[in-house]
Amino acid sequence: MFKNKNLKNLLYILAVIFSFIFLWVIGDITHINRLFKSFEARTYDLRFAVPMITAKPDPNIVILAIDDDSIEIMENEFGRWPWNRNAYTKSIEFLESAKVNSIAFDLMFIGYQK
Repeated sequence: MFKNKNLKNLLYILAVIFSFIFLWVIGDITHINRLFKSFEARTYDLRFAVPMITAKPDPNIVILAIDDDSIEIMENEFGRWPWNRNAYTKSIEFLESAKVNSIAFDLMFIGYQK
C-alpha cells in the first residue's frame, strides 16, 4: 500500500500516539483511572510483603554516619554539636591514611568559624 517506508513508519507512530490519546480521554471520561487507583491501593501492602530481589552491598563502600550515639561518645573530645571543623579534618586525615578513593560529606558548614 505504501511505497515509502519512512511514510509507513510515520503513520504507524501517529496511529500509536492517537490511540494512546484516545484511550486516555475515554479513560478520563469513564473514570476508569479510579479503578486502577483502587487496585493499586488494595495491592500496595501485598506488593511490599513479597520479598524483593536486592543487590548485595559492595564491601568496598563504607558509610561513616554521625548519629546520636557518636555525638555522645565524641562529646569529650570535640564538644557539643555542631562540632568544630577540626573534627572533620581529623576524620578526613584518618580516611586519607587508609588510601580511600573518595570522601563525600552530606552536611552544611554554615557560618564563620574562628
